[in-house]
Amino acid sequence: MQRVLVVGGAGALGSAVARRFASAGNWEVASLDRIASKVDVKVDLGAKSAMQTASWEERLRSAHDEIDQWAGGDGLQAVVHVAGGFAMGGFEDGVGPVESMWEMNVQSAFTAAALAATHLGSPGLLVLTGAQAARKAGGTGFAVGYGMSKAATHQLATDFANEYCAMSQRSCKCILPGTIDTPANREAMPDADHATWTSPDVIADRIFGWAQPSSFDASKPQDIQHDLFVEV
Repeated sequence: MQRVLVVGGAGALGSAVARRFASAGNWEVASLDRIASKVDVKVDLGAKSAMQTASWEERLRSAHDEIDQWAGGDGLQAVVHVAGGFAMGGFEDGVGPVESMWEMNVQSAFTAAALAATHLGSPGLLVLTGAQAARKAGGTGFAVGYGMSKAATHQLATDFANEYCAMSQRSCKCILPGTIDTPANREAMPDADHATWTSPDVIADRIFGWAQPSSFDASKPQDIQHDLFVEV
Protein backbone atom coordinates (compact mmCIF):
# COMPACT_ATOMS: atom_id res chain seq x y z
CA MET A 1 0.00 0.00 0.00
CA GLN A 2 1.31 3.43 -0.99
CA ARG A 3 0.74 6.58 1.06
CA VAL A 4 0.04 10.18 0.06
CA LEU A 5 -0.25 13.24 2.28
CA VAL A 6 -2.48 16.02 0.93
CA VAL A 7 -1.69 19.36 2.57
CA GLY A 8 -4.89 21.34 2.21
CA GLY A 9 -6.96 18.19 1.79
CA ALA A 10 -10.21 19.82 2.94
CA GLY A 11 -10.35 22.40 0.13
CA ALA A 12 -11.91 22.02 -3.31
CA LEU A 13 -8.68 21.04 -5.08
CA GLY A 14 -7.44 19.07 -2.07
CA SER A 15 -10.65 17.06 -1.96
CA ALA A 16 -10.32 16.26 -5.67
CA VAL A 17 -6.74 15.08 -5.15
CA ALA A 18 -7.67 12.99 -2.10
CA ARG A 19 -10.58 11.38 -3.97
CA ARG A 20 -8.40 10.56 -6.98
CA PHE A 21 -5.76 8.77 -4.93
CA ALA A 22 -8.31 7.02 -2.69
CA SER A 23 -10.26 5.75 -5.70
CA ALA A 24 -7.21 3.89 -7.01
CA GLY A 25 -7.50 1.36 -4.21
CA ASN A 26 -3.77 0.98 -3.56
CA TRP A 27 -3.17 4.34 -1.84
CA GLU A 28 -3.77 5.34 1.75
CA VAL A 29 -4.59 9.06 1.94
CA ALA A 30 -3.93 11.49 4.79
CA SER A 31 -5.20 15.06 4.86
CA LEU A 32 -3.45 17.87 6.71
CA ASP A 33 -5.74 20.86 7.14
CA ARG A 34 -7.33 23.01 9.83
CA ILE A 35 -10.74 21.43 9.20
CA ALA A 36 -11.78 17.84 8.65
CA SER A 37 -11.50 16.38 5.17
CA LYS A 38 -14.67 15.99 3.12
CA VAL A 39 -13.22 12.74 1.76
CA ASP A 40 -13.01 9.46 3.67
CA VAL A 41 -9.26 9.57 4.30
CA LYS A 42 -7.17 7.14 6.32
CA VAL A 43 -5.71 9.84 8.59
CA ASP A 44 -6.98 13.40 9.25
CA LEU A 45 -4.11 15.47 10.63
CA GLY A 46 -4.38 18.94 12.11
CA ALA A 47 -8.17 19.16 12.34
CA LYS A 48 -8.46 18.34 16.04
CA SER A 49 -9.42 21.28 18.23
CA ALA A 50 -6.10 21.41 20.09
CA MET A 51 -4.33 22.34 16.85
CA GLN A 52 -6.54 25.34 16.08
CA THR A 53 -4.63 27.62 18.47
CA ALA A 54 -1.23 25.93 18.18
CA SER A 55 1.76 27.74 16.72
CA TRP A 56 3.07 26.89 13.26
CA GLU A 57 6.04 25.08 14.85
CA GLU A 58 3.72 23.06 17.10
CA ARG A 59 1.49 22.09 14.17
CA LEU A 60 4.50 21.00 12.14
CA ARG A 61 5.90 18.94 15.00
CA SER A 62 2.52 17.30 15.53
CA ALA A 63 2.30 16.43 11.83
CA HIS A 64 5.75 14.79 11.95
CA ASP A 65 4.66 12.68 14.92
CA GLU A 66 1.37 11.62 13.35
CA ILE A 67 3.05 10.66 10.07
CA ASP A 68 5.55 8.55 12.01
CA GLN A 69 2.66 6.74 13.70
CA TRP A 70 0.81 6.24 10.42
CA ALA A 71 3.59 5.43 7.95
CA GLY A 72 6.39 4.27 10.22
CA GLY A 73 9.60 3.35 8.45
CA ASP A 74 7.85 2.93 5.10
CA GLY A 75 7.47 6.70 4.71
CA LEU A 76 5.38 8.46 2.08
CA GLN A 77 5.33 8.02 -1.67
CA ALA A 78 3.79 11.44 -2.35
CA VAL A 79 3.24 14.77 -0.61
CA VAL A 80 0.82 17.10 -2.41
CA HIS A 81 0.50 20.73 -1.34
CA VAL A 82 -2.76 22.29 -2.53
CA ALA A 83 -3.46 24.58 0.42
CA GLY A 84 -3.61 28.34 0.09
CA GLY A 85 -5.78 31.22 -0.94
CA PHE A 86 -6.04 34.56 -2.72
CA ALA A 87 -6.45 38.12 -1.50
CA MET A 88 -6.50 41.41 -3.37
CA GLY A 89 -4.35 44.24 -2.06
CA GLY A 90 -1.84 46.69 -3.49
CA PHE A 91 1.00 48.72 -2.01
CA GLU A 92 -1.35 51.19 -0.33
CA ASP A 93 -3.58 48.61 1.33
CA GLY A 94 -1.49 47.87 4.40
CA VAL A 95 0.17 44.68 5.52
CA GLY A 96 -2.97 42.64 6.19
CA PRO A 97 -3.21 41.00 2.75
CA VAL A 98 0.53 40.28 2.74
CA GLU A 99 0.43 38.66 6.17
CA SER A 100 -2.59 36.51 5.31
CA MET A 101 -1.09 35.35 2.00
CA TRP A 102 2.22 34.53 3.65
CA GLU A 103 0.47 32.37 6.25
CA MET A 104 -1.91 30.67 3.85
CA ASN A 105 0.45 30.08 0.94
CA VAL A 106 4.06 30.11 2.13
CA GLN A 107 3.66 28.51 5.55
CA SER A 108 1.60 25.68 4.09
CA ALA A 109 4.09 25.16 1.23
CA PHE A 110 7.05 25.07 3.60
CA THR A 111 5.17 22.65 5.85
CA ALA A 112 4.68 20.29 2.91
CA ALA A 113 8.32 20.57 1.86
CA ALA A 114 9.60 20.06 5.41
CA LEU A 115 7.44 16.96 5.84
CA ALA A 116 8.59 15.64 2.46
CA ALA A 117 12.24 16.21 3.35
CA THR A 118 11.83 13.91 6.34
CA HIS A 119 9.23 11.36 5.27
CA LEU A 120 9.31 11.12 1.45
CA GLY A 121 10.67 7.85 0.14
CA SER A 122 12.57 7.20 -3.07
CA PRO A 123 10.89 7.06 -5.49
CA GLY A 124 8.69 9.83 -4.17
CA LEU A 125 6.85 12.94 -5.38
CA LEU A 126 6.43 16.41 -3.88
CA VAL A 127 3.93 18.76 -5.52
CA LEU A 128 3.77 22.44 -4.55
CA THR A 129 1.18 24.92 -5.82
CA GLY A 130 2.48 28.10 -7.39
CA ALA A 131 0.69 30.44 -9.79
CA GLN A 132 0.96 31.43 -13.44
CA ALA A 133 0.38 35.08 -12.56
CA ALA A 134 3.48 35.24 -10.36
CA ARG A 135 5.72 34.20 -13.27
CA LYS A 136 4.30 36.55 -15.89
CA ALA A 137 5.93 39.81 -16.87
CA GLY A 138 2.89 41.89 -15.96
CA GLY A 139 3.28 41.15 -12.27
CA THR A 140 0.60 41.05 -9.57
CA GLY A 141 0.39 44.68 -8.44
CA PHE A 142 -3.34 44.19 -7.82
CA ALA A 143 -2.51 41.45 -5.29
CA VAL A 144 1.01 42.07 -4.04
CA GLY A 145 0.87 39.67 -1.11
CA TYR A 146 -0.43 36.88 -3.32
CA GLY A 147 2.30 37.42 -5.89
CA MET A 148 5.01 37.55 -3.22
CA SER A 149 3.77 34.36 -1.60
CA LYS A 150 3.65 32.45 -4.87
CA ALA A 151 7.09 33.70 -5.93
CA ALA A 152 8.40 32.42 -2.60
CA THR A 153 6.72 29.07 -3.27
CA HIS A 154 8.43 28.89 -6.66
CA GLN A 155 11.79 29.45 -4.97
CA LEU A 156 10.96 26.82 -2.37
CA ALA A 157 10.24 24.31 -5.13
CA THR A 158 13.55 25.12 -6.82
CA ASP A 159 15.46 24.72 -3.57
CA PHE A 160 13.79 21.41 -2.71
CA ALA A 161 14.37 20.03 -6.19
CA ASN A 162 18.05 20.93 -6.14
CA GLU A 163 18.53 19.57 -2.62
CA TYR A 164 16.53 16.34 -2.83
CA CYS A 165 15.74 15.47 -6.46
CA ALA A 166 18.77 16.15 -8.64
CA MET A 167 20.54 12.88 -7.84
CA SER A 168 17.74 10.58 -6.68
CA GLN A 169 14.42 9.05 -7.68
CA ARG A 170 12.53 11.82 -5.96
CA SER A 171 10.65 14.32 -8.09
CA CYS A 172 9.32 17.80 -7.37
CA LYS A 173 6.65 19.54 -9.42
CA CYS A 174 5.40 23.09 -8.93
CA ILE A 175 2.02 23.38 -10.59
CA LEU A 176 1.05 26.75 -12.02
CA PRO A 177 -2.75 26.93 -12.19
CA GLY A 178 -4.64 29.63 -13.98
CA THR A 179 -8.15 29.89 -12.52
CA ILE A 180 -9.46 26.69 -10.95
CA ASP A 181 -13.18 25.98 -11.28
CA THR A 182 -14.17 25.93 -7.61
CA PRO A 183 -17.38 27.09 -5.90
CA ALA A 184 -15.47 29.90 -4.19
CA ASN A 185 -14.08 31.20 -7.49
CA ARG A 186 -17.48 31.02 -9.15
CA GLU A 187 -19.00 33.02 -6.31
CA ALA A 188 -16.21 35.61 -6.47
CA MET A 189 -16.32 35.91 -10.28
CA PRO A 190 -19.89 35.11 -11.37
CA ASP A 191 -19.59 36.90 -14.71
CA ALA A 192 -16.33 35.24 -15.81
CA ASP A 193 -16.17 32.66 -18.59
CA HIS A 194 -16.14 29.54 -16.44
CA ALA A 195 -15.63 27.35 -19.50
CA THR A 196 -12.02 28.53 -19.67
CA TRP A 197 -11.26 27.50 -16.09
CA THR A 198 -9.55 24.26 -15.11
CA SER A 199 -11.47 21.53 -13.32
CA PRO A 200 -9.93 20.34 -10.03
CA ASP A 201 -10.39 16.77 -11.28
CA VAL A 202 -8.16 17.46 -14.29
CA ILE A 203 -5.38 18.72 -12.03
CA ALA A 204 -5.87 15.77 -9.66
CA ASP A 205 -5.50 13.33 -12.56
CA ARG A 206 -2.19 14.88 -13.60
CA ILE A 207 -0.82 14.79 -10.07
CA PHE A 208 -1.89 11.16 -9.69
CA GLY A 209 -0.07 10.29 -12.91
CA TRP A 210 3.17 11.86 -11.70
CA ALA A 211 3.00 9.75 -8.53
CA GLN A 212 2.94 6.42 -10.35
CA PRO A 213 6.10 4.25 -10.15
CA SER A 214 6.32 4.24 -13.95
CA SER A 215 6.94 8.01 -13.85
CA PHE A 216 10.30 7.53 -12.11
CA ASP A 217 13.42 6.50 -14.01
CA ALA A 218 16.35 5.50 -11.80
CA SER A 219 18.80 6.13 -14.63
CA LYS A 220 17.50 9.64 -15.35
CA PRO A 221 17.29 12.11 -12.44
CA GLN A 222 14.80 14.95 -12.75
CA ASP A 223 15.71 17.67 -15.23
CA ILE A 224 15.04 20.51 -12.81
CA GLN A 225 15.61 23.26 -15.35
CA HIS A 226 12.93 22.02 -17.73
CA ASP A 227 10.26 20.07 -15.86
CA LEU A 228 9.95 21.61 -12.40
CA PHE A 229 7.23 24.15 -13.28
CA VAL A 230 4.09 22.87 -14.99
CA GLU A 231 1.12 24.95 -16.11
CA VAL A 232 -2.16 23.21 -15.37
